[in-house]
Amino acid sequence: MIKIFLVAMISIGSFAQAQDLENLLSQQTPANSIRKSSALSEVLKSLIKNPTPEQNHLLRLLEESKWTEALIQWKPAFSNTALLRQDNFRAFRALLMFKNAMTVTALEELFLIKEPKKINLQILTQWREAATTSHPAWQVAKIEWKNSWTEIFGASTEVRVKSADQSLPNDIQGLTALAKLAPLDSREKALLDWNIALKHGQNDDTKKAAVMISSLMKAKNNPISEDLLNLTAGRLLYQNGYFEAAQKYYDKIPKGSDHFPLSQEEK
Repeated sequence: MIKIFLVAMISIGSFAQAQDLENLLSQQTPANSIRKSSALSEVLKSLIKNPTPEQNHLLRLLEESKWTEALIQWKPAFSNTALLRQDNFRAFRALLMFKNAMTVTALEELFLIKEPKKINLQILTQWREAATTSHPAWQVAKIEWKNSWTEIFGASTEVRVKSADQSLPNDIQGLTALAKLAPLDSREKALLDWNIALKHGQNDDTKKAAVMISSLMKAKNNPISEDLLNLTAGRLLYQNGYFEAAQKYYDKIPKGSDHFPLSQEEK
């Protein structure tokens, strides 16, 4: 009887252990978060070589994705070292700033690095994942875009930055080349097409300008107001002697529009 009881207890114990093991194996953990924070920690560790206690504390904070604490710990970890001036560490600190919602300042700090191609590949990968093309910080940050950054963040991001700060090419060829890089139906593409249309108008190439403006009137994400497009279309037609057609476009501009007084003067 005792033997049977012991066998039963062993069986129950084995079953319980199996259940515990199964429960442990089935637990869900934020794997992506762990991988990213661990990857950052490993990158920094590889750059430091022989970490000090202060630097080890920073590495632990990174492993736990404690971005604010990690940014605070950055200076104590690297004070009185030459590492702070190295591009990899500058890029890493800027990334920590980005993760702490200091996105605009972080991008401006990153773009002060003169040779971005020399930045650690894993740091650049983390940057690409954080600062996607659609991130609003790109349209606010005051940065000087160089071709080397295009290879890192892509042509779409380049177009967005240059469209935002108006550092666009001054010739049709340059504008057209940049427009080809912009995503279709994007605000940036429409802004570039508008600048191309204006250049065609300045060069008295009315037909090409009219084609561009007609296309802009149908564009989904067009930052140029409908009234300004109608005013420009009216001007092009008027300058080429199509007075009745020009009148139709001028008449489309309502009285409450900022462009209404001009439309009346030019009729």
